[in-house]
Amino acid sequence: MDAIIIFCAKYLIYIMGIAFLYIGYTTKDRERFIRLTVVTALLALLFLFVGRLAYDNPRPFVVTGIPPLVAHAPDNGFPSGHALAAGIMAAVVMVPSPLAGIFFWIAAVLVGAGRVLARVHHVIDVLASFLIVLVSLRLALRVPRLFTVTRHTKDS
Repeated sequence: MDAIIIFCAKYLIYIMGIAFLYIGYTTKDRERFIRLTVVTALLALLFLFVGRLAYDNPRPFVVTGIPPLVAHAPDNGFPSGHALAAGIMAAVVMVPSPLAGIFFWIAAVLVGAGRVLARVHHVIDVLASFLIVLVSLRLALRVPRLFTVTRHTKDS
């Protein structure tokens, strides 16, 4: 069971990243996908840094003294950076491909659960990351000019 937890906590995000790049490369509106990814990620990172400044949540292995299943520094665990990255990928993929987005959200939940079960995050750290992602995506989608592709020709 520990091997599955470690896989989800540490390695599943890499598989998600490869699949995310593939979807981004093959999607019909690649420019919109890239813009949505960049804006969502920047907003989410901003919220992550504010969250870390606003709330200090020692990691579970620091609080309990039970060693984590994956090596980690004993720093602030709020919010979870891994869950944030997995959530960004899931949220962005959901826009052009809701079906793929469902699989990405399942994987993101597995990453978050792995981080909790590996004793490097509390549940609140993971849930906060997913909330940050959803708010960031919502804000990113409200920037219409950013997602309008303007093509300039030689005549203009």
